[in-house]
Amino acid sequence: MQQKLLVEMKAKHDNLDTLRNLIFEVGGKFKRRIKQRDIYYLIGEERLKLRVSDDECKLIYYRRPLEKNVKRSLVIISRVIDREAMRSILSIVIGEKIIVEKIREIYTYDDIKIHLDRVSSLGNFIEFEKETREEAIEKDTLKLKRLMDILGIKESDLIEGSYSDLLIERNYK
Repeated sequence: MQQKLLVEMKAKHDNLDTLRNLIFEVGGKFKRRIKQRDIYYLIGEERLKLRVSDDECKLIYYRRPLEKNVKRSLVIISRVIDREAMRSILSIVIGEKIIVEKIREIYTYDDIKIHLDRVSSLGNFIEFEKETREEAIEKDTLKLKRLMDILGIKESDLIEGSYSDLLIERNYK
């Protein structure tokens, strides 16, 4: 089990090519490209998802406020050995909420992870996350805001929830 305190942001962005070029220009490093499937479960306002990719499966619980800003998150991650059994158990006991499918490119800049995501039925997004400590939250939030400025991400582009929230909202329109 891995428990983390993060500062993070997520923003809608139409042009991933532009972002990719800017990330390289400022010295960002490409790590990998991965197809992910996140199965969200019905646990109220908090989040529990089973993240499945070709090479791994993780159960991820997280708690963060719904606000359009750089925000703080508590995340607990556990590796899953038998993904089918875990999905069956969670689906029977809790129930599935929604499935999010995406292609994610992972980059690093300094000690910040940058994700460029192509999310099925939603479009393109950029996400920053930085592991932090309670006493460093303000400083690390400023780091993310500076990177937003460098990459031309406007506060008006930020989204408050998760991809699951956006998909649910889209499906009910």
